[in-house]
Amino acid sequence: MPQVQATVVPIEEAGPSYPTTVELRDPSDGSVAVRYKRRGGARRRLIAPPSVYKGKQRRSIIRALISLLLTYQVLCRPSRTAVKETLSSLNRELDKNEIHDDYDLRFTNSSMENQTLQAGLPLELMCEVTGVPTPVVYWTLNGKRISGSYDNTIYEKLHNIGKVTIQNGVTTSKLYIPCVDKSHAGKYKCVGTNGHSRIEQSAKVTIAGDEKCLEAVKEAPKIVQWTASRFENEENAVQLICRTNVPASIAWYDESRRLLNDLPNFEVFPNGDLMIKKTSWDDMGDYTCVASNEHGEDRQTSFFYPTAKEAPVSK
Repeated sequence: MPQVQATVVPIEEAGPSYPTTVELRDPSDGSVAVRYKRRGGARRRLIAPPSVYKGKQRRSIIRALISLLLTYQVLCRPSRTAVKETLSSLNRELDKNEIHDDYDLRFTNSSMENQTLQAGLPLELMCEVTGVPTPVVYWTLNGKRISGSYDNTIYEKLHNIGKVTIQNGVTTSKLYIPCVDKSHAGKYKCVGTNGHSRIEQSAKVTIAGDEKCLEAVKEAPKIVQWTASRFENEENAVQLICRTNVPASIAWYDESRRLLNDLPNFEVFPNGDLMIKKTSWDDMGDYTCVASNEHGEDRQTSFFYPTAKEAPVSK
Protein backbone atom coordinates (compact mmCIF):
# COMPACT_ATOMS: atom_id res chain seq x y z
CA MET A 1 0.00 0.00 0.00
CA PRO A 2 1.70 3.23 -1.11
CA GLN A 3 1.96 5.72 1.71
CA VAL A 4 4.03 8.67 2.78
CA GLN A 5 4.47 10.54 6.01
CA ALA A 6 5.70 14.13 6.25
CA THR A 7 5.94 16.92 8.77
CA VAL A 8 4.30 20.03 7.37
CA VAL A 9 2.98 23.40 8.44
CA PRO A 10 -0.65 24.25 7.57
CA ILE A 11 -0.81 26.89 4.85
CA GLU A 12 -4.07 28.42 6.03
CA GLU A 13 -4.67 30.51 9.12
CA ALA A 14 -7.66 28.40 10.11
CA GLY A 15 -5.57 26.03 12.20
CA PRO A 16 -2.72 26.17 14.72
CA SER A 17 0.65 27.15 13.34
CA TYR A 18 2.57 24.24 14.85
CA PRO A 19 3.72 21.25 12.75
CA THR A 20 1.17 18.77 11.50
CA THR A 21 1.90 15.15 10.64
CA VAL A 22 0.14 14.10 7.45
CA GLU A 23 -0.09 10.59 6.04
CA LEU A 24 -1.46 9.96 2.56
CA ARG A 25 -2.55 6.40 1.87
CA ASP A 26 -3.99 4.73 -1.21
CA PRO A 27 -6.22 1.76 -0.26
CA SER A 28 -6.05 0.58 -3.92
CA ASP A 29 -9.80 0.93 -4.40
CA GLY A 30 -9.83 4.40 -5.97
CA SER A 31 -10.21 6.26 -2.69
CA VAL A 32 -7.57 8.26 -0.86
CA ALA A 33 -7.21 8.31 2.90
CA VAL A 34 -5.59 11.20 4.74
CA ARG A 35 -4.50 10.94 8.37
CA TYR A 36 -3.20 14.12 9.93
CA LYS A 37 -2.04 14.41 13.52
CA ARG A 38 -1.92 17.59 15.55
CA ARG A 39 -0.85 18.29 19.08
CA GLY A 40 -3.66 16.99 21.27
CA GLY A 41 -5.01 14.27 19.01
CA ALA A 42 -5.21 12.58 15.63
CA ARG A 43 -7.79 12.78 12.88
CA ARG A 44 -8.40 10.64 9.83
CA ARG A 45 -10.40 11.45 6.74
CA LEU A 46 -11.30 9.34 3.71
CA ILE A 47 -11.95 10.84 0.29
CA ALA A 48 -14.17 8.54 -1.78
CA PRO A 49 -15.13 10.50 -3.80
CA PRO A 50 -13.88 13.95 -2.74
CA SER A 51 -17.10 15.73 -3.70
CA VAL A 52 -19.09 14.25 -0.81
CA TYR A 53 -17.34 16.46 1.75
CA LYS A 54 -18.63 19.91 2.62
CA GLY A 55 -17.90 22.83 4.92
CA LYS A 56 -15.31 22.45 7.68
CA GLN A 57 -14.70 18.79 6.82
CA ARG A 58 -13.88 19.72 3.22
CA ARG A 59 -11.56 22.53 4.31
CA SER A 60 -9.71 20.20 6.68
CA ILE A 61 -9.11 17.67 3.92
CA ILE A 62 -8.01 20.30 1.43
CA ARG A 63 -5.65 21.88 3.96
CA ALA A 64 -4.06 18.53 4.78
CA LEU A 65 -3.70 17.51 1.14
CA ILE A 66 -2.27 20.81 -0.06
CA SER A 67 0.16 20.90 2.87
CA LEU A 68 1.38 17.48 1.84
CA LEU A 69 1.56 18.37 -1.84
CA LEU A 70 3.65 21.45 -1.08
CA THR A 71 6.26 19.46 0.83
CA TYR A 72 6.40 15.86 -0.41
CA GLN A 73 9.08 16.46 -3.03
CA VAL A 74 11.46 17.91 -0.45
CA LEU A 75 10.72 15.73 2.56
CA CYS A 76 9.88 12.38 1.01
CA ARG A 77 12.37 11.64 -1.75
CA PRO A 78 12.63 7.89 -0.90
CA SER A 79 8.86 7.54 -1.34
CA ARG A 80 8.54 9.85 -4.32
CA THR A 81 7.35 7.19 -6.78
CA ALA A 82 4.67 5.90 -4.43
CA VAL A 83 3.46 9.40 -3.67
CA LYS A 84 3.40 10.32 -7.37
CA GLU A 85 1.24 7.26 -8.11
CA THR A 86 -1.13 8.11 -5.26
CA LEU A 87 -1.46 11.73 -6.38
CA SER A 88 -2.10 10.58 -9.96
CA SER A 89 -4.94 8.43 -8.65
CA LEU A 90 -6.34 11.42 -6.74
CA ASN A 91 -5.99 13.60 -9.84
CA ARG A 92 -8.03 11.18 -11.95
CA GLU A 93 -10.72 10.93 -9.28
CA LEU A 94 -11.01 14.71 -9.04
CA ASP A 95 -11.27 15.07 -12.83
CA LYS A 96 -13.97 12.41 -13.02
CA ASN A 97 -16.12 14.41 -10.62
CA GLU A 98 -15.32 17.92 -11.89
CA ILE A 99 -14.97 17.77 -15.70
CA HIS A 100 -18.04 17.23 -17.89
CA ASP A 101 -16.39 17.82 -21.28
CA ASP A 102 -14.24 15.38 -23.23
CA TYR A 103 -10.53 15.22 -22.40
CA ASP A 104 -8.25 16.74 -25.03
CA LEU A 105 -4.50 17.05 -25.63
CA ARG A 106 -2.82 18.58 -28.73
CA PHE A 107 0.30 20.46 -29.78
CA THR A 108 -0.41 23.96 -31.06
CA ASN A 109 3.13 25.17 -31.75
CA SER A 110 6.73 23.99 -31.42
CA SER A 111 10.31 24.47 -32.60
CA MET A 112 11.09 20.75 -32.49
CA GLU A 113 13.21 20.33 -35.63
CA ASN A 114 16.42 18.39 -36.19
CA GLN A 115 19.41 20.71 -36.08
CA THR A 116 23.19 20.91 -35.92
CA LEU A 117 24.58 23.36 -33.39
CA GLN A 118 28.13 24.59 -32.88
CA ALA A 119 29.62 23.64 -29.52
CA GLY A 120 29.73 26.58 -27.12
CA LEU A 121 26.46 28.11 -28.31
CA PRO A 122 23.13 28.07 -26.43
CA LEU A 123 20.28 25.69 -27.25
CA GLU A 124 16.63 26.66 -26.93
CA LEU A 125 13.67 24.46 -27.83
CA MET A 126 10.00 25.34 -27.42
CA CYS A 127 6.66 23.59 -27.54
CA GLU A 128 3.09 24.62 -26.76
CA VAL A 129 0.30 22.25 -25.73
CA THR A 130 -3.44 22.78 -25.37
CA GLY A 131 -5.64 20.44 -23.40
CA VAL A 132 -8.43 19.49 -21.03
CA PRO A 133 -7.46 19.16 -18.21
CA THR A 134 -4.77 21.85 -18.35
CA PRO A 135 -1.53 20.21 -19.56
CA VAL A 136 1.98 20.38 -18.15
CA VAL A 137 5.22 19.69 -20.03
CA TYR A 138 8.51 17.98 -19.33
CA TRP A 139 11.62 17.33 -21.44
CA THR A 140 13.80 14.27 -22.00
CA LEU A 141 17.21 13.72 -23.61
CA ASN A 142 17.83 10.19 -24.88
CA GLY A 143 14.97 8.96 -22.72
CA LYS A 144 16.05 10.63 -19.46
CA ARG A 145 13.99 13.48 -17.99
CA ILE A 146 16.12 16.63 -17.83
CA SER A 147 13.66 19.48 -17.30
CA GLY A 148 10.07 20.27 -16.53
CA SER A 149 7.65 18.86 -14.02
CA TYR A 150 5.00 16.18 -13.61
CA ASP A 151 3.13 18.54 -11.26
CA ASN A 152 -0.24 19.45 -12.73
CA THR A 153 -2.82 21.92 -11.43
CA ILE A 154 -4.01 19.70 -8.59
CA TYR A 155 -4.12 22.61 -6.10
CA GLU A 156 -6.81 24.18 -8.29
CA LYS A 157 -8.69 20.89 -8.48
CA LEU A 158 -8.72 20.50 -4.71
CA HIS A 159 -10.15 23.99 -4.30
CA ASN A 160 -12.87 23.16 -6.86
CA ILE A 161 -14.11 19.96 -5.20
CA GLY A 162 -17.84 19.61 -5.78
CA LYS A 163 -17.93 22.13 -8.66
CA VAL A 164 -18.24 21.73 -12.42
CA THR A 165 -15.01 22.86 -14.09
CA ILE A 166 -13.69 23.51 -17.60
CA GLN A 167 -9.91 23.14 -17.01
CA ASN A 168 -9.18 24.26 -20.58
CA GLY A 169 -5.74 25.76 -21.07
CA VAL A 170 -2.67 26.28 -23.23
CA THR A 171 0.77 25.70 -21.68
CA THR A 172 4.07 26.84 -23.20
CA SER A 173 7.43 25.33 -22.27
CA LYS A 174 11.04 26.06 -23.22
CA LEU A 175 14.17 24.02 -22.78
CA TYR A 176 17.20 26.28 -22.39
CA ILE A 177 20.84 25.17 -22.22
CA PRO A 178 23.21 28.19 -22.10
CA CYS A 179 26.23 26.35 -23.53
CA VAL A 180 26.24 23.01 -25.36
CA ASP A 181 29.00 20.48 -25.86
CA LYS A 182 29.16 16.87 -27.06
CA SER A 183 27.28 15.67 -23.96
CA HIS A 184 24.20 17.58 -25.13
CA ALA A 185 23.88 15.72 -28.43
CA GLY A 186 20.99 13.32 -28.87
CA LYS A 187 17.24 13.01 -29.20
CA TYR A 188 15.22 15.60 -27.30
CA LYS A 189 11.54 15.08 -26.59
CA CYS A 190 8.90 17.53 -25.47
CA VAL A 191 6.27 15.54 -23.56
CA GLY A 192 2.87 17.04 -22.78
CA THR A 193 0.44 15.40 -20.37
CA ASN A 194 -2.99 16.24 -18.96
CA GLY A 195 -2.86 13.50 -16.32
CA HIS A 196 -4.81 11.04 -18.48
CA SER A 197 -2.75 10.78 -21.67
CA ARG A 198 0.45 12.16 -23.10
CA ILE A 199 1.82 13.33 -26.43
CA GLU A 200 5.37 14.00 -27.54
CA GLN A 201 7.43 15.64 -30.26
CA SER A 202 11.11 14.96 -30.83
CA ALA A 203 14.14 16.61 -32.40
CA LYS A 204 17.64 15.29 -32.98
CA VAL A 205 20.38 17.73 -31.99
CA THR A 206 23.90 17.22 -33.36
CA ILE A 207 26.82 19.12 -31.82
CA ALA A 208 29.66 20.19 -34.13
CA GLY A 209 33.13 21.07 -32.89
CA ASP A 210 35.01 20.36 -29.68
CA GLU A 211 34.47 23.64 -27.87
CA LYS A 212 34.25 23.07 -24.12
CA CYS A 213 31.79 24.89 -21.90
CA LEU A 214 33.40 26.83 -19.10
CA GLU A 215 32.27 26.46 -15.53
CA ALA A 216 28.62 27.42 -15.29
CA VAL A 217 28.15 31.17 -15.14
CA LYS A 218 25.47 32.39 -12.79
CA GLU A 219 22.62 33.87 -14.79
CA ALA A 220 19.21 35.38 -14.37
CA PRO A 221 16.42 32.80 -14.05
CA LYS A 222 14.41 31.79 -17.08
CA ILE A 223 10.72 30.96 -16.95
CA VAL A 224 10.65 27.60 -18.72
CA GLN A 225 6.96 26.69 -18.34
CA TRP A 226 3.96 29.00 -18.12
CA THR A 227 0.25 29.26 -18.84
CA ALA A 228 -0.34 30.99 -22.18
CA SER A 229 -4.12 31.08 -21.74
CA ARG A 230 -6.76 29.61 -19.41
CA PHE A 231 -10.53 29.30 -19.43
CA GLU A 232 -12.45 28.44 -16.26
CA ASN A 233 -15.95 28.90 -14.89
CA GLU A 234 -16.65 32.00 -12.84
CA GLU A 235 -16.48 31.47 -9.05
CA ASN A 236 -14.08 28.55 -9.47
CA ALA A 237 -10.41 28.61 -8.52
CA VAL A 238 -7.85 28.79 -11.31
CA GLN A 239 -4.11 28.03 -11.25
CA LEU A 240 -1.75 29.86 -13.62
CA ILE A 241 1.60 28.14 -14.16
CA CYS A 242 4.99 29.88 -13.84
CA ARG A 243 8.03 27.63 -13.32
CA THR A 244 11.71 28.47 -13.59
CA ASN A 245 14.95 26.68 -14.44
CA VAL A 246 16.65 27.81 -11.20
CA PRO A 247 15.32 28.96 -7.80
CA ALA A 248 13.98 32.50 -8.06
CA SER A 249 11.82 35.07 -6.34
CA ILE A 250 8.38 35.10 -7.96
CA ALA A 251 6.06 38.10 -8.20
CA TRP A 252 2.70 38.18 -9.98
CA TYR A 253 1.06 41.35 -11.32
CA ASP A 254 -2.27 42.13 -12.95
CA GLU A 255 -2.83 44.50 -15.88
CA SER A 256 -2.78 47.53 -13.59
CA ARG A 257 0.67 46.47 -12.27
CA ARG A 258 -0.83 45.61 -8.90
CA LEU A 259 1.28 43.09 -6.94
CA LEU A 260 -0.92 40.08 -6.18
CA ASN A 261 1.26 37.94 -3.91
CA ASP A 262 -0.22 39.07 -0.59
CA LEU A 263 -3.81 39.84 -1.60
CA PRO A 264 -6.55 37.70 0.03
CA ASN A 265 -7.97 36.17 -3.17
CA PHE A 266 -4.55 35.20 -4.54
CA GLU A 267 -1.86 32.75 -3.51
CA VAL A 268 1.59 32.06 -4.97
CA PHE A 269 2.81 28.50 -4.45
CA PRO A 270 6.47 27.52 -3.91
CA ASN A 271 6.67 26.23 -7.51
CA GLY A 272 5.78 29.75 -8.76
CA ASP A 273 2.18 29.12 -9.80
CA LEU A 274 -0.53 31.68 -9.03
CA MET A 275 -3.91 30.65 -7.60
CA ILE A 276 -6.95 32.88 -7.99
CA LYS A 277 -9.11 31.35 -5.28
CA LYS A 278 -12.53 32.55 -6.46
CA THR A 279 -12.72 34.02 -9.93
CA SER A 280 -15.16 36.59 -11.28
CA TRP A 281 -15.64 38.50 -14.53
CA ASP A 282 -13.47 41.29 -13.09
CA ASP A 283 -10.51 38.87 -13.08
CA MET A 284 -10.42 38.58 -16.89
CA GLY A 285 -7.17 39.76 -18.44
CA ASP A 286 -3.41 39.36 -18.49
CA TYR A 287 -1.34 38.25 -15.51
CA THR A 288 2.43 38.70 -15.55
CA CYS A 289 4.84 36.44 -13.70
CA VAL A 290 8.23 38.00 -12.91
CA ALA A 291 11.04 35.68 -11.83
CA SER A 292 14.17 37.35 -10.47
CA ASN A 293 17.46 36.83 -8.66
CA GLU A 294 20.56 38.94 -8.08
CA HIS A 295 21.60 38.44 -11.73
CA GLY A 296 18.44 39.65 -13.43
CA GLU A 297 14.86 38.69 -14.24
CA ASP A 298 12.55 37.05 -16.74
CA ARG A 299 8.82 37.53 -17.27
CA GLN A 300 5.93 35.87 -19.08
CA THR A 301 2.25 36.77 -19.40
CA SER A 302 -0.81 34.53 -19.01
CA PHE A 303 -4.31 35.38 -20.23
CA PHE A 304 -7.32 34.29 -18.15
CA TYR A 305 -10.93 34.30 -19.34
CA PRO A 306 -13.69 33.47 -16.79
CA THR A 307 -16.56 31.70 -18.53
CA ALA A 308 -20.23 31.75 -17.57
CA LYS A 309 -21.30 28.61 -15.75
CA GLU A 310 -23.45 26.21 -17.74
CA ALA A 311 -25.69 23.40 -16.60
CA PRO A 312 -23.67 20.13 -16.44
CA VAL A 313 -24.12 17.65 -19.27
CA SER A 314 -24.08 13.97 -18.34
CA LYS A 315 -21.29 11.96 -19.89
